[in-house]
Parts: sequence; C-alpha cells; structure tokens
Amino acid sequence: MDVAAKLASLLGQLNTVIVGKEAQVRDCVACLLAGGHLLIEDVPGVGKTTLAHALSHTFGLQFSRVQFTSDLMPGDLSGVAIYDRGQQAFVFHPGPLFTQVLLADEINRASPKTQSALLEAMEEKQVTVEGETRPLPSPFFVIATQNPHDQLGTFALPESQLDRFLMRISLGYPDRAAERQLLAGADRREMLTRLPALLTAGELNALQQRVLQVHAAEPLLEYLQDLVAATRSGRWFLQGLSPRAAIAVLRAAKAQALLANRDYVAPDDVQAVLPQTIAHRLTPVGDAGRGAVEQVRAMLAAVPLSAALRQRIDGWFLSRRPPSDQIALTQRNVYIVPTAAGWMLGATLLVLLVASINYQLNLGYLLTFLLAGSVAVGMHVCHATLRGLAMHLIAPDAQYAGAAAVFRVVLHNERRRARYGIGLAVRGSGHWAWTDVPAQGTATVEIAFQPPRRGLHPVPVLTAETRFPLGTFRVWTVWRPAAKMLVYPAPEAHAPPLPPGEPREGDAIAAATTQGGGEYDGVRPYRRGDPLKLVVWKKAARAQAAGSDELVSRDAEQAQRHELWLDAQATGLADLEGRISRLTSWVLQADRLGLDYGLRIGTRTVAPAQGEAHRRACLEVLATC
Repeated sequence: MDVAAKLASLLGQLNTVIVGKEAQVRDCVACLLAGGHLLIEDVPGVGKTTLAHALSHTFGLQFSRVQFTSDLMPGDLSGVAIYDRGQQAFVFHPGPLFTQVLLADEINRASPKTQSALLEAMEEKQVTVEGETRPLPSPFFVIATQNPHDQLGTFALPESQLDRFLMRISLGYPDRAAERQLLAGADRREMLTRLPALLTAGELNALQQRVLQVHAAEPLLEYLQDLVAATRSGRWFLQGLSPRAAIAVLRAAKAQALLANRDYVAPDDVQAVLPQTIAHRLTPVGDAGRGAVEQVRAMLAAVPLSAALRQRIDGWFLSRRPPSDQIALTQRNVYIVPTAAGWMLGATLLVLLVASINYQLNLGYLLTFLLAGSVAVGMHVCHATLRGLAMHLIAPDAQYAGAAAVFRVVLHNERRRARYGIGLAVRGSGHWAWTDVPAQGTATVEIAFQPPRRGLHPVPVLTAETRFPLGTFRVWTVWRPAAKMLVYPAPEAHAPPLPPGEPREGDAIAAATTQGGGEYDGVRPYRRGDPLKLVVWKKAARAQAAGSDELVSRDAEQAQRHELWLDAQATGLADLEGRISRLTSWVLQADRLGLDYGLRIGTRTVAPAQGEAHRRACLEVLATC
C-alpha cells in the first residue's frame, strides 16, 4: 500500500465536502490515525455533523449516530437485556455503541449521567451491562459534536470525559470564497451519499501500526517534556497535563508526521497538534485574560526551542549536501573551529601580548609571535590533514534489528605524506573510530551503528574530523551516504515448532493424510544412500545422548505431497510485530533444516523454495511489509 498516495486521496476527498477547512480536516484524519476520539465544538450550522459523516464514509467503517437529548438514558447507548418468553431468558439487545464509528451529535445536551456511560467505551473499548462485559467492534471511534457551553440546554462535559478525547477542534465560519463555493455547489447531503470508501478496516489498522512505528528522537522527547513541565509550573494553567495527556500529544504528533510522509517526528508536528490536543484538558490561570487555545499558543512561544531549532538548522544544513557514497574533501566542504584548548591558548597569547606591551618586554614579544606562528602552522597542517582526502562507503550488509550493524569506509590518500589522527563516527553518537592513512595508500575504518527498527533505512549521516597536530583546532566534515541498509526483524527467542505442511492443491493422497504436524513429522529410518541434507541431525543428537545410534531421514516422497507455508495467520499472535518476529524465526528454522518453504503475510506471498537467495527474499519481505 502506497501510504502517501492513500493519505493524499483521503484528504482530497474530505476537502471536497468540507470546503476551506484544510487544517481542521488534517487534524481530524490525524486523530483517527492515532486511534483517538474527536470532539468538534462550534455553533450550529457550520458543518460539524457533515464532517463526521464524511469521515465515517471515507474511512469505510460501520457507522451509527445518536442524537443526544436531555432525556437520553445510559441504556439507550449501551443496550438493554429484555426478557424473551420463547427462550425463557433475558436476551441482550446491543445499543448504538456497538459500532465502529459513533457520531455523538450534540453530546453536551445530555445529562452528566448519560455522558458518563461513554467513559468505559472510550477508554477500554468495552461496555459492561448488568455485570457482563462485552467488547466493542474494532476499530472503535467516537466523533462527538458539541455546542458552546453558554448556549441554552447544554451541560458541561466533565474533565474525566474531556480527557478521553484526543483532540478538540473548532471549524469556525468559512471565508468568503469558501462560502460562495458552498452556495453555488451541490447539496452536501447528496455528496455524502456518493462518497466512496477509500479504506478498509484492515488498511486502517495497518496505518495505525505505521503511526506507532514513527520515530521520536531523544531531543524531541525532551522538548515535549519541557512543554509538559511548563503546563505544570502554575504560570499558565491551574493544573498541568497528566502523563496520559503527554502520551496523547506524542501519538497525535506521530500521526501528523505520517501525514507529512515522514518516518520521524519533528518539532513542527508537536507544535501543530498541541493546541488541539491539550487545550480542552487545561484551565488558564484567572489573570490570563485569554482562552485555553490562546494560552497554549502563548506558552509555545515562551518555551525555549533550543533542541527544535538545532534540528531545523541541521535539516537545512544537510539538505544542501547531496547524498553520495563517495566524497572528495575540498576547501568547500571542510570546516575548522578552535577547540577549548585553542581558545585557552588564544587567551594566553592575548594576556602575554598585553603584558609585553605594558612592561616593554622584548622577550615577551618574541615569545608571543613564536607561539602565534606555531598556532598558524598548526591550523594549516590540521586543515590539510582532511583536505584532499577521498572517502568511499562499502555497501553495508543486511542486519537484524537489535544487533549492531557495522559498515566500512575506505579512506584514500593520494599525497606523499601520511595523514594522522583521522576519526569517523555516526553524527551525534560520540563513538569514534580513529585511524592513520599511509602516504599514497588506503585505510579502512569500521563504524558501528544500531538501527532503530526493521525496514530499509538510509545509512546515517557520518562525521569525519581531526585535531592533529596540536589539538588547538577541530577540522571536520559532514557526509550523507546514499546507500541504504536493510534491517531484518529480530527473530523470536523461543519460537514454537514449524507449522504443519499444507496439502498440495489437487492431490488426493495429501488430502487424505492426517492433519497435524511437528518438528519430526514426515521422517523415516535412515537408508543407505540418503543425502546427508535429509538426515535429521537434531534428532540424531538426542538419540545419541540417550545411548542410541539410530538415524532418521526426512521422507522426500511425503515432502513432495505437502508444502510448508509460513503464514502470518498461523502464528496465533494478534500483534503485527510479534507475528513478524515469529515468522522470521520460522524462516531461519526452515532454512537450517533445508526445507522448501513459502511465506504469506498480508497481500505479499513468496513461493516455496529453499537456499540462501530464497531466505534473503523472505527476510526482505518481512523487513519491509
């Protein structure tokens, strides 16, 4: 599934119905992708219900609508048990809560007792009626609309229920151009009936899993913690954010990053979702003179953005350097700054010069200019150590997630003098590999890097530097390799035995074979002339430990009647990453046993085969699915 194209089509279809509200539509989609509930607050008639209908139609989910009124009871939402004379028992009749998308229209017109009936459903995705807990369909979303609390016939939502909503947005009045388009365009109700479903429930679950895989770097988490700490300081709000609210902000920011076609969270993502995500959970201090949304924006402007600003500068700096697996260091891409020792030496020279002037010390002048000349020569030698060097990255081998990946960089020195004290490292890691490059020779440096997760990742940005000869200057360069590194999933540590083989299609003999299987199914006593690859060496080792010399071989004829398929459905796990980890372990088991095996996961299939190339093909599918 092309995630970027799918999300673009989702936003495009919604924007044809809700005109002139691109930012609000984007927030709604981010909320649903993050698995949260959405609260839409505004005056009647601006399109709250239309937006909720458009979201449910576009996402292709089962839909139910409840018009909240003052006489609505909790049983009207969750359902009731009614006595059935025919069955001589109470039969439960589910309410409108048992759906995938619930539109709670004008939720704040119901009493607090009825509003509280939604708490368990929104948080735990289940409903308890008459002592029995019943799960709700998956996925389950609540899209609620509410009128401003100062209107007649409304009840304020309690804080516990507001905290269950991931986002609260306000549509507002359309601008003049959008309103003209509404007046001249087709009826919105008719447009809703013609909206096609662009997603299935399975595709939506896959997108939600992609949101969870979006990476949040340590500086980003520190920036988020600074914002949360600011809400708790007492300067801006009466009560700060809870840990659940901080997690909600991160989830919403990850969804926003996925909508921007990025696999990492940027500070702009946090700033974009923060007002919608936390304003309804906070109460400004009494003398603020601003609403909650304006107070959140004021707090955003006041919290220092050092980490965020650094990321922006780094992004701009790296974007100006085209990726390449070979780089030649010249005057234009090598940089030099004094080190701490260099600044201290400079201060010492300045003091020595001032003292020589004040006391007319000729020896002081001589010493000052000798040291200054040595510093100038050291600066030139330090810069020339990197300048003219060529570096080449050897394509990295595939690695497993959680294991350290090692890639090699070859340094080429064409000049007649050796280059000393050159270090390479992943940018920002602090783990350096140092080497000397001989005259007109090469040197190979191995750099360790731990990939964050499975998938096809670009090789991280590298830094090369030197401080030779005096350590008073740091000369460095930044290199963006173009190569990518394939990271296989981490295999499950103690995976169960391989699943049983499936009968080949149209084989009557295989269809009559007893179903079941295990690690040693389909074996027979060893016969002279059997290939060694058919011998089950694990069973032979266990037999030898028990004092027997019995050998067994796999029955090639039975293997021809069955096919071993490693299917994600056969893992028995609900978590996607758990399934992939178990399938990885099974692929390695089948490869060690020399079996023909195929792979099925989602819509991707690898036909049965064996060998090194087949194993790599299966692991590549598992890494990139």
